[in-house]
Amino acid sequence: MGRRRTLSLALLAAFAVTGTLPVRELKAAPLQASKDTLRTPPLYFQSGLLSTNYLARAAEKVLSPGHEVPVVHATISDSIGSLRAESYAQRFGIARELAQKIVDAALSEGIDPELGFRLVHTESRFKTRAHGPSGAVGLTQLMPGTARTIDRSVDSREELMDPATNLHVGFRYLRQMIERYGGDVRLGLLAYNRGEIAVDRALRRGKNPENGYSSKVLGTRTTHPYRGKGLVSKQPAPKAKRPSH
Repeated sequence: MGRRRTLSLALLAAFAVTGTLPVRELKAAPLQASKDTLRTPPLYFQSGLLSTNYLARAAEKVLSPGHEVPVVHATISDSIGSLRAESYAQRFGIARELAQKIVDAALSEGIDPELGFRLVHTESRFKTRAHGPSGAVGLTQLMPGTARTIDRSVDSREELMDPATNLHVGFRYLRQMIERYGGDVRLGLLAYNRGEIAVDRALRRGKNPENGYSSKVLGTRTTHPYRGKGLVSKQPAPKAKRPSH
């Protein structure tokens, strides 16, 4: 009985990850002590989003030590990332592939994807080869000189036009600016736009460095306000999938 229940739970976790079953949220019922449950709470479903944290913990408990549990975690993460990219693609009316690149770059550089999309929308309206009047280029509108101080491997304007490169460098720069001001997203954005020297000078003089840029990205209290913290834990960039034969 215990072995059968263990296999059932493992299959349930696999089905939930791959989307074979119409699962929305996985929760645990109150713990009931029983010899054949391996002290694992019974599972039941409710409407809502998939609770990936619980699913991962459940999979760890029911799978034997010989199974590769980290693969389950990675699969869950990839699935959620794909759903998130699809949602952003529809919201901003952009290609699904570009949305995925923005999500991946933001998470690998420790930027909240919501903030990342807002920045790219403000800077370039998602035009991969956008050129600014001051010489800034690409999705995040980086100046080549600034980009080289962040990543010395970027040695040409054309290389900076590559979407993945531009996103990674731009989001890394944004993270540096937010961290510079103690996690203040507004000041970090202003430094990204105006430069930290201009922001520091205004602050030393007791002035507000605001120039209207932050509200374009963050919205206002009444118009699509951004409610996140800006920074998130960095996540490894997904490995490139091998072409199927």
